[in-house]
Order: sequence, then C-alpha cells, then structure tokens
Amino acid sequence: MPSEFRFLVFSPKEAAQALATFARKRGRKLPDGYLNYAVPGPGTPPSGRLFVTPDEGKDLESAFAAEEVVAALILFALDNKIPLPRSGEKVLEALRLSGSDLFALRIGMFPLPDSPASDKKTAEPAASKS
Repeated sequence: MPSEFRFLVFSPKEAAQALATFARKRGRKLPDGYLNYAVPGPGTPPSGRLFVTPDEGKDLESAFAAEEVVAALILFALDNKIPLPRSGEKVLEALRLSGSDLFALRIGMFPLPDSPASDKKTAEPAASKS
C-alpha cells in the first residue's frame, strides 16, 4: 500500500503566533512586548524558542517543550483551516531553508510496507525460550 507524507512548514512569524496563542489558551504568561519570532531549539524532536521584544531592552526568550510545539502548530493549522488527517502520524522536525531555521510538521499516512505495524501481519511468531 502506498504511503503518503506531507510537510507543513511554518515561518518564524507563524510559529511565534502559534506558540503565543497556545500559551494564552493554556494560561501561560509571556513577556510583554512585540511578538518577534520563534525558532527550533536543540533536540530531536526540537524544542521551541519564542522571542518577544519588549519596548526597551533585548529580546526575551520563552522555552517550549517539543510536545507543546506540536500542539501549538496543530492548533494553528486548525485555526487557519489547514486540513490535517486525524489518523496521520505528526512528527515535529527542524528545517533550515534559505538561511532560516523553521519548524515543520511531517504528516504521514501508514503503514509503510516495512514498518513494524505491517510486519505483525506477515511475520512469523518469534521462538520462545523455555
């Protein structure tokens, strides 16, 4: 059976809007100021780094766990009427395109022919140790 993958790539501004909206809906306080941008942090899947510029001073950073970033991007997609399959696996990735660090949601429809899920149908039982 063919597998389908789709990528939704979010600009730093869109990611910032997504994280800020998610934070507000969760009751999380963010620094006051101009919502600047968001970029992937370290790790696989990547964490999130949201930067807010106050009226005076340097950018203030708020950190988000990878799970929060996924939830924020899915919420952003739904709020902007971007269709997402309910059953598709959603994987957060960091991309570097045109000199910018971006978030991407990879959405896949499974099973793949060599995936563990499809192997269960065709694989023989493992020998048990007595």
